[in-house]
Amino acid sequence: MKKTILFILAFIVQTEVFSQSCLPDGIKFSTQTEIDNFHINYPNCTEIEGDVTINGPTEISNLLGLSVLESINGNLYIDINLNLNSLSGLENLTYVGGELQIWNNPAISNLDNLSSLEHVGALYIASNDSLTNITGLSMLDSIEYFLHIEDNELLNSISGLENITGLSGNVDIGNYYGGLPLLEDLSGLDNLVSVGGDLLIAGNHSLTNLSGLNNLSYVGGKLWINNNDSLVDLNGLNNLSSTSGLLWITSNNSLVTLAALDSIVPGSLIDLWISNNNSLQSCDIQCICSYLSSPTGTVSIYNNSTGCDNPSEIANICGITMPCLPYGNYYFTNQSDIDNFQSNYPNCTNLEGDIYIDGNDITNLEGLNTINSIGEFFQIGHMYGGIPTLTDLSGLENLESIGGTFNIINNDLLNDISALNNLTMIASELRIENNPNLNSLSGIDNIESNSMYKITISGNSMLSTCEVKSICEFIALPNSNVYIDNNATGCNSIEEVEYACSVFVHETNKNKTLSIYPNPTDRELFISTQEGLLIIEVIIYNNYGQIEYQSKITNNNIDISKLRTGIYIIEIVNNKFTSRQKLIIK
Repeated sequence: MKKTILFILAFIVQTEVFSQSCLPDGIKFSTQTEIDNFHINYPNCTEIEGDVTINGPTEISNLLGLSVLESINGNLYIDINLNLNSLSGLENLTYVGGELQIWNNPAISNLDNLSSLEHVGALYIASNDSLTNITGLSMLDSIEYFLHIEDNELLNSISGLENITGLSGNVDIGNYYGGLPLLEDLSGLDNLVSVGGDLLIAGNHSLTNLSGLNNLSYVGGKLWINNNDSLVDLNGLNNLSSTSGLLWITSNNSLVTLAALDSIVPGSLIDLWISNNNSLQSCDIQCICSYLSSPTGTVSIYNNSTGCDNPSEIANICGITMPCLPYGNYYFTNQSDIDNFQSNYPNCTNLEGDIYIDGNDITNLEGLNTINSIGEFFQIGHMYGGIPTLTDLSGLENLESIGGTFNIINNDLLNDISALNNLTMIASELRIENNPNLNSLSGIDNIESNSMYKITISGNSMLSTCEVKSICEFIALPNSNVYIDNNATGCNSIEEVEYACSVFVHETNKNKTLSIYPNPTDRELFISTQEGLLIIEVIIYNNYGQIEYQSKITNNNIDISKLRTGIYIIEIVNNKFTSRQKLIIK
C-alpha cells in the first residue's frame, strides 16, 4: 500500500516537473539558436502564459526546438520568416488563447504540423506565397473572435475548418486589395452557422458561387461581397435569414442576380449599397423591395446593369413608389438619371445624405432645378476624372444650402458656375479643383463665409479672378483654412487673392464708357473710350501700392512689356473721371 501511495505521489510530482507554465510576459524568437535552446533555457515549460513571436526573417529555418509546447495563453505570431518551410515542431500545440497569426512566410506550403490544434482565439493567415492548403487545421473546433484568410496566392481551398460553427467577430475570406485568386468555392466553412461580426468575401477572382456557406443563417454585422470577378450568383447564401447591419454588393463584374438572398428577413437591413456590378440586372428580391419602400438607412445603388441601375428602377420593378431617401444617397451617373429625377423622386426638394454627379454623357443639370438643399456631401465630377461634357451648372439655381463638403472637380469644359448664385451655406469645405476652363467664381458670391471651415481652389488653369465676396470674407477670418495654387495669375496664391480683395476699385464708369484689353496681357495694352473722353494720364500700381508705370499719353495704347508677371491696379485719368481697374500681366 505504501508503495502504491509513493508511486502516485511520484507521478504527481513528475507531472508538475515536466508540465508547467512559464513566461508570463511572453517571448520573442528572432534566431535559430533561440529556438534550438528553448527547452534548455526554459526546462519543462510546456505552457507559455504570454505572447510568442517568431520573427527571424533570414535566421529561422525550423521550429523543432519548440516541440515541448502544448499551450500558449496569449498570441502566437509567426511573421516574416523567409527560410521557414514548415511548422514542424508545433505538433503538440493544442491551444492558443489569443490570435494565431501566420503572415508572410513565403516557403510554407501547408499547416500539417498544426494537426493537434483545437482552439485559437482568432486566426489570421495572410501573404504566404507558397501555401496551397490548410487541411492541417482539421482538429480545430473553436475560433472565438475572428477568421481572416487573405492574400495567399496559391491557396485554392479552405478545407480544414469544417468543425467551426460560429464566431463572435468578423470573417474575411480575401480582402479588397488582395484576395485568394485561386479559390473556387468556400468548402471548409460547411458547418458555419453564425458570424457575429462582418462577413467579407473579396478579391477572390476564381470564385463562381458561395457554396460552402449553405448552413450560414446569421451575420451580425456587414455582409460585403466585393471584387470577385467570376462570381455569377450568390448561391450558398440561400439560408441566410438575417444581417443585422449593412448589405454591400460591389464591383463583382459577372454577378447577374441577388436571388440567393431572398431568405433575408425584411426589416433586418439597415444600409444598402449595390454598385459597379456590370452584369447585375436582378435585384427585386423581397428584402430589398421592402427596404426601398421605407428605407431605415442609406441607399447607394448605381452603375449596375439595367434593372438594377438605381433605386427608382428597382422600386418600379418591385411595384412600389420610391420615397425621398431619408438618409440619402443620390447618384447621377448619366443624363437620364438627371432628366428623370423629378419623376423618380416626386416632391423631393430637400435631399438628405450625399449627392454624386458623374457621367460621361451629362450635358446639363436642368432636371435638378427643384432641389433647395443637400443634407451632406455634394460632388460634381470625380477625383479620377470628372464630367467631360458639362459647361455650366444651370439647373442648380434654387440650391440654397449644402450640409457638408462641396466638390467641383475635374470637369474639363466647365466654365460657368453662376447658377449657384442663391447658395448661401456650405457647412464644410468648398473645393474647386482641376476645372481647366473655369475662368470666374461668379456665382458663389453669396455663400456666408462663416458657414465654411475650409476653401481649396487649385489646378484651374484659366481661373484668374477669385476675389468674390464670399472668398474675400473667408480669407479675412482669423485662422482661416485656405489653400489656393496652380490657377492663373490673379488667383495663383492666397497672397494674390488677398491683394485683389483688398483693392478698392472706384468705378464710375457705369455705362462701360471706358475699358482695357486684352486683360491679361504681356506686351501691349489698349484703352477703349467713347467719343468725348480724353485720356490724360495712366498710372499702374503694384500690389504694394508702389507706382510701376506712369505716363501722360496722347494715344490709347501703352507698352507694358517691362512689367513683371503679377497683379496690378491701373488708374486711368481722363477729362471726366478717374477709373481704377485690376490689370493682370502674364
